[in-house]
Amino acid sequence: MIIIRTEYIPGGFFAQIVNRIFEILLKLEKHNIYPYFEIHSDLYGLGDNKEIIPYYLIHNYDYKTNNDVKFDPIILDTFSYKSENDNIIFDFIEITKKWKSTPSTLVEGNRIWFKYFDFSLNIKNEFTKLHKELFVDVNILGFHYRGTDKMGPEVRKAYSESYYIHFDETLKILKKELERLRTNKLFIATDDSNILNAIKDKIPNVTIITLNHEYDTTPGVPLHRNPKNQHADDSTKYKICSSGIIDALLLSKCRCVIKYASQLSAYSALFNPYLQVYRVNKCNYSWFPENRIKDYEN
Repeated sequence: MIIIRTEYIPGGFFAQIVNRIFEILLKLEKHNIYPYFEIHSDLYGLGDNKEIIPYYLIHNYDYKTNNDVKFDPIILDTFSYKSENDNIIFDFIEITKKWKSTPSTLVEGNRIWFKYFDFSLNIKNEFTKLHKELFVDVNILGFHYRGTDKMGPEVRKAYSESYYIHFDETLKILKKELERLRTNKLFIATDDSNILNAIKDKIPNVTIITLNHEYDTTPGVPLHRNPKNQHADDSTKYKICSSGIIDALLLSKCRCVIKYASQLSAYSALFNPYLQVYRVNKCNYSWFPENRIKDYEN
């Protein structure tokens, strides 16, 4: 069996873990390689080895038999490896340096992702339950707010992941899109509950749909840098990571999504590549799939 083993990845689930795995899938497919991914994460990994699989993701193929196909031996000639209990172990970082290749479209990204991975049964069951309970109408506008730790100040002083946009401008966009869709239902994915009252005040007839997260957040501090979460127990880690995945999946079921720059909501467009998705503030990076999201134009 081929095993691709990561280091202990320090960052967020979508921007670091999923994105980095994504970068090598097309090359693996080209060479008929269907490995076991041993993915370790400092923040989200569970168990003694802090693993992502099978708690959040599962393989969508039979890795024990290499999906019943013969793999291209080029991988043995291209990368160093070691034998361990009759398995062939490759270093993830080494492979990413030579076999980095991202999809050109969201449709292609959707295809290759679900060829290699799916979400765990627990996450799919929780998502299905929440989708049925919350989305009683198919005509729902989605909104992902992640401004406090992603967005720079109004006067730029240093690098930030995205450009500043005043929240009043965002409120105007939300009101306009609700009117365009002829709905008053707004699903909000956020870890900053302070925005909910502002939305209710400015859009008084809106029906807000959102999830209450069962973990601590600190405005201005990303979850993967929050000291409260660095040494959390496995139960808290699972709540943090699974809630982000479910938010992305619920966003993918909306009719249209208005988003701040963030890979979490960018992946909602990959999970549903025909979704209308617009970003309200420009980002300072060009990672897939964020680089396939259109800027909102008034």
